[in-house]
Amino acid sequence: MEGAPLRFVVVPRWYERRWVVPLLIVLGCAAIAAGLIQRQRRRVRHLREHNIELDRLVHARTQDLERVNLRLQDLADRDGLTGIANRRRFDGFLEECLQRVPVRGRPLGLAMADVDHFKAYNDGHGHQAGDELLRRVARLLADGVRGDTLVARYGGEEFAIVAPDCDLPTMREVAERLRTQVETAALGVTISIGICACDPASPESADALLARADAALYRAKEEGRNRVV
Repeated sequence: MEGAPLRFVVVPRWYERRWVVPLLIVLGCAAIAAGLIQRQRRRVRHLREHNIELDRLVHARTQDLERVNLRLQDLADRDGLTGIANRRRFDGFLEECLQRVPVRGRPLGLAMADVDHFKAYNDGHGHQAGDELLRRVARLLADGVRGDTLVARYGGEEFAIVAPDCDLPTMREVAERLRTQVETAALGVTISIGICACDPASPESADALLARADAALYRAKEEGRNRVV
């Protein structure tokens, strides 16, 4: 009697099953993708940190340039001898103030001051002493006015004072105070000052205002100096 046939079922090992290879491929691809993503994230983070540092450096350099530009602008507007505003700054400031006069409806005062007998002082004491005298006069004038008032060296021994919101009587008080300060400072010199004011009801040009101030200064010289006209 023959025996019944035996049936054998061969069960493949897990790694031999058909779904294993695709799964391994998928897992491998996922691992590679995860690695690439991590690498990309590190690269992005590095670039972000680099950009932040670059922005910081650019900001710092920009601030440095702004400070340098302000310094250069200040030097360009400042008289090299006396340290106060120069003629260039005076011209610009006067024009700005005159443009605001009709808009604000407020007057503008202008004074031209000249050191009396400066040539004789310079000849008698020497140019270095003359330069020091101009520096001291400039400091007295600049320290004797409000913060919104500009004192500038107009040229040589002549100074200009632009006073916003200042009518003629007030400008006279300011000029008289400055004249007295120079006279009592024991500098060995006095100053003559010519004043005028721009009325907001009758606007005028910078040249016209300067001409009036110059004419007043000339009269102050003619009338004996050390006075305000």
